[in-house]
Amino acid sequence: MNKSQKKGPSIELILSLLLIASPLSIVVLFFAQGFTGGYNFFLASFAMLASLVLFCFSGARLLWLLFTRSITSLRPIYLVCGLGIFVFLVSYLLPFSTWFLYGFRAGIVPRLTEGQWLQTAQVIREIVPINEQIIIPRFFGREGNPENAELWTKLMASSAAHKLPEAFAAYHFDDRVELRWGNGLVGHYGIRLAEDPQRQSSDFLFMQVSPHIAVYHLDH
Repeated sequence: MNKSQKKGPSIELILSLLLIASPLSIVVLFFAQGFTGGYNFFLASFAMLASLVLFCFSGARLLWLLFTRSITSLRPIYLVCGLGIFVFLVSYLLPFSTWFLYGFRAGIVPRLTEGQWLQTAQVIREIVPINEQIIIPRFFGREGNPENAELWTKLMASSAAHKLPEAFAAYHFDDRVELRWGNGLVGHYGIRLAEDPQRQSSDFLFMQVSPHIAVYHLDH
């Protein structure tokens, strides 16, 4: 009496999923970090290394199965390999900050309405001298900076900036206002508010969101 047995997923299916999902996970990771407004350098570095290892392992194993003719249906595997290579090229050849900035645009910009963004920019123009900046007070540590802390308190109380991720700096330039996050390790990214936001020479990436709002990533 034969009993039917349930078969688990084949090795080809598992390897195929790994081949496609490993580079795609990098896109998802950077988009998610941008969406929340925070960049974790060590998590991103580990994820990129793990993704590359899994991609190489699954690709090499699939090629071995092909060469040894352990796979009876070759056409789907050729398709999967081609798709996996395409996803890998798109994921790794484009700057990772591209996916981060798309997430940043999708997750951070909608936290404020356009009217709130413009009102926040106006408050910064009123309280921050031209070509100066104010930053989150804890940056100065125990010594503090009373003038900066006072201006920061005014900004938080007079605008919707308190809805944004912390640890940003507010810049007042001649022709624009910028809210900027990041550091020297991961680069700086932020939101540019102006009558007509323009790409600056220091911008590595620049995306226009609306006539008065843009997001950017600096090259340093």
